[in-house]
Amino acid sequence: MMNKIEFSLRKVANKIKLLLNSRKNSKIFPKNKIEPIVNFNRETLKKIDNWIDDEIYEKSIYQYGLPQHAKHLINLDIGKDINYSDAILYYSSFLKKDMKYLELGVSVGKNFFQVTNFLKNCNITGFDIEEINPILENFFHKSNRIEWETMNGSMKKTKSSLTTYSYPPNNNRITYVSGDIFDETSWKQLSGNKYNMIFSDAFHTPEALLHEFQMIKKYSLVDEDEFILIWDDLHGEMDSSFNQIWFDLSKKYNLNDNNKLRISLNGWLGQNEFVHKIGIITKFRNA
Repeated sequence: MMNKIEFSLRKVANKIKLLLNSRKNSKIFPKNKIEPIVNFNRETLKKIDNWIDDEIYEKSIYQYGLPQHAKHLINLDIGKDINYSDAILYYSSFLKKDMKYLELGVSVGKNFFQVTNFLKNCNITGFDIEEINPILENFFHKSNRIEWETMNGSMKKTKSSLTTYSYPPNNNRITYVSGDIFDETSWKQLSGNKYNMIFSDAFHTPEALLHEFQMIKKYSLVDEDEFILIWDDLHGEMDSSFNQIWFDLSKKYNLNDNNKLRISLNGWLGQNEFVHKIGIITKFRNA
């Protein structure tokens, strides 16, 4: 666990990086457009005081994407700087079709919860090796659940599942897949869906990104008329995988450099962690 000095130094380092990127980000996210989203999201986060139960955390497979050294940060104020949740919801306004959103790597659900509260009349799908965080699930109305055997060799030792919910306040339809990202049977459950926004924040290896993309292609999960595809944590070789995906999509859809963007933003711990390198690929109708 970080001591107070280390924590203060991290906050200072994060602020410096944000300042270095602020000019670029201010052009991408006009203040009059992004500020209401930031304010709305910060109010949404106030609905939950404690994001993870200690017993659930200890029994989890990958600690819900929240390593022990960062667990004490989960309930802290994330600050007003733009994070990737704000960016996702800003970009959602560019879509002309009804929103169909897929999030790979829900973790504790901080981003997923903000998306669910901001969007209305949408299909929202989460995919994570963990069972849905019970604190998140308490806000949803459960309607159905199916299960299947998890692939051999997975860290997940229980059955995989797909559970459907409703979120009446916003009339959203929620689907949650608890399965291994490398288990094709889990991907097969999503077949027939056409998502116009996909956010990848799951297993952070170059191989995992390419596997995700192969499954997305195999099961035709992207809406070909319009899409916004977003990847988090493009450090090191992860960036090479992003470039391979970009090469594939740019050829298929005749995209140019205006359809690709790399930016640095906070993640769901906000000001309490280092900024993330984000990759975005877009295709808009009539664009």
